[in-house]
Amino acid sequence: MFRTILLKCIQSLNGERSVSGIFHLLQGKRSSQTLQDAKIYEIDSFFGIYPELEKERLNDAVRQLAKENAIKIKEDELPVISAKGCEMLRASSLESDGHFFNGLLYHKHVATFEKRLRLLIQTLTHSYMNDLAFIPVEDDVEIQSWVKKIYKSHPNEGLMLSLHQDLLVLLHNVSEVEAELFTGRLTGGSFTGRTREQLALSQQISIENVDLYLRHTFYYLFHTVTTAGEIYKGLSLCMDGLEVSSLITESAKQTYQLFIQGYSLQQICQRRRLKLSTIQDHMVEAALVLPSFDIIPFVSLEHQTEIIHTLNAMNSNKLKSLYEALHGQFNYFELRLVLARANSKKQGRKVHGY
Repeated sequence: MFRTILLKCIQSLNGERSVSGIFHLLQGKRSSQTLQDAKIYEIDSFFGIYPELEKERLNDAVRQLAKENAIKIKEDELPVISAKGCEMLRASSLESDGHFFNGLLYHKHVATFEKRLRLLIQTLTHSYMNDLAFIPVEDDVEIQSWVKKIYKSHPNEGLMLSLHQDLLVLLHNVSEVEAELFTGRLTGGSFTGRTREQLALSQQISIENVDLYLRHTFYYLFHTVTTAGEIYKGLSLCMDGLEVSSLITESAKQTYQLFIQGYSLQQICQRRRLKLSTIQDHMVEAALVLPSFDIIPFVSLEHQTEIIHTLNAMNSNKLKSLYEALHGQFNYFELRLVLARANSKKQGRKVHGY
């Protein structure tokens, strides 16, 4: 799965972004550049799905793909997928069966959902065996407080049976390796979850695939409970308070709030003591994720149309190429705004679901 996701990202980025860009995407770096790349190149589903990823392990995987001629590394160190890589991608289950990753929307919520479920299962099974002197698998204080609340407010045996039934049904819908990794990782009762290394050895797969198969299973559970929580009542408890919030970062929110109050970008710079380039990054982020944000005060509708027309005639999303094709008529901030708004509208029309 890891190599397939790398190939998908490299294919979508079209030789216009570095391996570091993929690293930041998978880790979920909430910079304006990473958010913009995720949206524009339509790989936002992979945003933040692998925060534990180590840069050197990513580099090793890229080098191996290059060695197998699945990708080529251009002179400027930018990876490009080859014909062999495209064939590998087409043959993968990621392309043929689809996936449930929806990182930009849900990566934070899925992480919370996972921690809650793992600790809740551990707590309920130990309680069933009259053993509450255990070391919790999660040391997050907020997660522990949430589990204590649920434990005290619900009949323990009934909740344990409900969770067991929900998982028994849903794990039949994932691959055998995903189901085995999921159950093998759980700790509860007299069983201690196996380490990632132990799971990798038992399944004869890489650590990266262990991590991503596990993460994908939790995305599947989260997606299913989001759409059919009334059926899976045990699992739906773990969704408590996890409503989808605005994707915009906190700093960008503050900038946007000042903007809609009537402050100019220069005035916002002074009030927030930030550089103009940072404030512009915030506005681009708003254009990416807030449908109500109108960019006409910065770029007229006529000019937006001209920029999009030129972009469509190019086989590239590179800002420098677009800037040159328009003979420097527009600055980079204006171009980024138009690209962000155009991509936001496209994503809004896109039907999600697998």
